[in-house]
Amino acid sequence: MKLNHFLSISFGILSLVAVAPATVLTFEKGSALAISALSAADLDTYGDNVTGPGPGSDTFLYGTMYGITPDVVTSFGATNSFVDTWGSGFGNLQNVVWGNGTNSGQNNVTLTLTATGENVVNLHEFSLAQWSSGNLIADVAVVVDGITVLSESRAIPNGANNSNYRYLFATPYTGSSISITFGNAWWHAIDNVGFSQSAVPEPASMIALGCGALALIRRRRK
Repeated sequence: MKLNHFLSISFGILSLVAVAPATVLTFEKGSALAISALSAADLDTYGDNVTGPGPGSDTFLYGTMYGITPDVVTSFGATNSFVDTWGSGFGNLQNVVWGNGTNSGQNNVTLTLTATGENVVNLHEFSLAQWSSGNLIADVAVVVDGITVLSESRAIPNGANNSNYRYLFATPYTGSSISITFGNAWWHAIDNVGFSQSAVPEPASMIALGCGALALIRRRRK
């Protein structure tokens, strides 16, 4: 076997050890019998340090197709609007976050995911949809640790199409902080934000894996 093969095995093992479960923000609360959209005030704490699908004392609900994220916190911000929640009418999405305030001019909504402790956050997916009578382009951006990794203008399906546009990343974006921003936010909404957390490997672990790979190479050559 070649050196790069041994190294790929080592780092593959490392990634398996470090990766932890993940959360899906559905922007819902209640119970299995009565689910409703969050209020705007709920967004102050919704998505912070998720340890299960809910409902807990806060009645918040989460998707757990990826698991949980006890070491990630969320924050919401807006430009020329304010962050709000809505039940239906944005494509086929139910219970969403959008930019209230004005339907004219460029207004943006930003969702930021921040890892705490010795962790990083991984962005797996999110979905956007447009209001039923909308016919506007959304400027969409993903920023990881201050670096823009995705920037595009996209025609997002509206309510008349009864669909949405799903951003699903085969390789998740990873960093200490990840922000999702979408424009024309009075007309557009976000839902089903899937993210996970991973432990940052200690330097000693990296060195140990590297030494192990080199030892295997020497043994193979003998």
